[in-house]
Amino acid sequence: MFHFETISETEILPDLQFDKWKFFDYMEYKVVHPTVRRFHDSKAKIRVCCAPRRTTKSYSAAKEALSYVVQRDRKRLIWIVGPNYNLAEKEFRYIHDDISIKLVKMGWPKPLMSACDARSGRLYLKTAWGTEVIGKSADNPSSLLGDAVDVVIYSEAAQLPRAIRERYVASTLNTTNGCEIIPTTPSASAEWVHELFNIGLEGQIPEIESFHWDVSANPIYGHAELERARKLYG
Repeated sequence: MFHFETISETEILPDLQFDKWKFFDYMEYKVVHPTVRRFHDSKAKIRVCCAPRRTTKSYSAAKEALSYVVQRDRKRLIWIVGPNYNLAEKEFRYIHDDISIKLVKMGWPKPLMSACDARSGRLYLKTAWGTEVIGKSADNPSSLLGDAVDVVIYSEAAQLPRAIRERYVASTLNTTNGCEIIPTTPSASAEWVHELFNIGLEGQIPEIESFHWDVSANPIYGHAELERARKLYG
């Protein structure tokens, strides 16, 4: 087990190499479910995570994006795209608090710029090494044009129109060979998510991988709630 006081920053980021699981230990991020571990180990460009609420899917998505944010071999651009700024704020805040608060307390450099205010549409972070994390709203699709993005999280993807991904966002990852993370609660209305999820389950396209886990992925989920969820979801 790795502790804050026994791991130096240079051990996490040695000479342009990066050890994701050592970093997760460093952050005391504990993965207790094998499917969540498989999600973090995946090399697929499109990763669809379909799970009930309170199962850590947004938290896990944010930690996966964070593992790109902290790498310093080059500047990266990370987007969190939600139906609105309030919904995009959840994953953004996880990353924001880790970079602006937790890692700063552990001796990492402060961000050059930082704002986390969904009401004003200001979800922005720029690290000391130049990587940017930006929360985006589908209510303003014109803001989704033009940039070359390395990682995008579709926050509450089931509530996003198909066109947001296919017309605006997906093409921004072409030049960077970036990845898309699609965490969502199951919904009958999300046809485009269902399509990608089913393709990932079939396993015929290596670029797309699907994941599903239950509430046992959340280590603080109460036992009574777990039993209730099992009755509801199987």
